Amino acid sequence: MSKQKLTLALEPDLIAFGKAYALERGTSITEVFERYLTVLRSAAEPSGLDPLVEAVREAASLREPVTLDELHAIREEGLRNQMLRYETGA
Repeated sequence: MSKQKLTLALEPDLIAFGKAYALERGTSITEVFERYLTVLRSAAEPSGLDPLVEAVREAASLREPVTLDELHAIREEGLRNQMLRYETGA
């Protein structure tokens, strides 16, 4: 799939942060945005995976350190969402 250009208007300090963030991780700011949007899209699509497994995969894809407390919080939120979908029949 070919890529398209996108122009964003952001505060200068946010741009500087994004560039530094990408540089620290050996990637580009384009890749940072692409990964972020990919995670947002996948979060909107329910899967059959355990929320804890999804949280670990998400953290690994972002190459971000995640604490056990954060993983448990993500898992609890996922379980609540699953229960809500079950209760509402969604």
